[in-house]
Amino acid sequence: MALHSQIRDQLKRVEQDWPQFPHFPARVAATISDFCQNGGKRDGRGLKVAARNEVLRTLKHVRSAERKATQAAAAPSLAKEARKFLKFLGHNDEFERTVARARCFVGEMQRTGRRIAMARPVCEPMERHCGTVDGVPMCARRVTSVAELMRVGRALDLCVAKRDAVARDYHAQLKSGETEFWCLEAADRSVALLRSFAKINCPK
Repeated sequence: MALHSQIRDQLKRVEQDWPQFPHFPARVAATISDFCQNGGKRDGRGLKVAARNEVLRTLKHVRSAERKATQAAAAPSLAKEARKFLKFLGHNDEFERTVARARCFVGEMQRTGRRIAMARPVCEPMERHCGTVDGVPMCARRVTSVAELMRVGRALDLCVAKRDAVARDYHAQLKSGETEFWCLEAADRSVALLRSFAKINCPK
C-alpha cells in the first residue's frame, strides 16, 4: 500500500536530515506502513485525517531530534536524549511506540528550552562592594537572569522562586528591564533581595 504523499515527503526529509544511517528511514517507513494498514486508521476514503496528522506530527518530532542530536555544545543533555530516541527508532517495530517516545522527547525539548531561556542573561553583571558588617564583607550583585533570581529566591524563601502568576510577573519585570534586582551578599551567602540598587547603602 502506497503511503500518503505528505508522509512520503516527510520521510524524504528525514532521510536527508540523517544520512549517517541509511537504514533508519526505511525502518521508520515500515512501521508507518503497518500503522496505516490498521483497519481502525482507515475509512472509505483511505487513511483517516487524525491518523495522517499523527504520523506527520511524529515525523516532525523525529526531524527535530535529528537536528538536536548534532547540537551537543548548545544543549548536551538534550542532544543525548535525541541520540537515544534516534537509536530507539533504529530497532523499533511499532509505530505506536514511536509516537509515545516522540512525545516524551518533545516534552524534554520544551523543558530544556525553558531552562536555557531562564538561564539566559538579560542584563550586564555588576557588583558593588559595601564595606563590612561585624567584620563580614558585604557586596551587592545585580541579578542577571530568571534562573538566578529563582535561586536567590529559594535561598531566601521568597515568592520569586516559584512559578505562579506573582513570580512570573517579577520574572517579566527582570526580562523587560523594567526592574533591577540586586542580591545583597555576606560571606558569599545571600542575605537580601532588593528591587533597586538605590535601596542599598553602598558606595558606588
